[in-house]
Amino acid sequence: MTESGRRVQLVQFQIHEAARQQLQDDTLAAATKRAREKAARIAGVEGWTVSELLGATTKEVSTGMDSIVDEALSDHPDTDFIPQPMVISESFEANFKLITE
Repeated sequence: MTESGRRVQLVQFQIHEAARQQLQDDTLAAATKRAREKAARIAGVEGWTVSELLGATTKEVSTGMDSIVDEALSDHPDTDFIPQPMVISESFEANFKLITE
């Protein structure tokens, strides 16, 4: 309900495309760095060194709660809704070249 007595029927949250792209780039850089560090620890056990990145893939991961949340919100439209932080889940896989020392 607004101060003028009117109701707000719909509120949508979106991330601006440039901001979304920057967040994705930052996240991929951090994921690649972490994957390289983990690969180096594993390779080090065998006396190998991690070299170049051969490839990386991402895949969106569903939390399984999307439809439940949508249904709950549509069932109670008069409920005061306080949005939580947005969460986007993806899996990340990196392949590195290994070289012997």
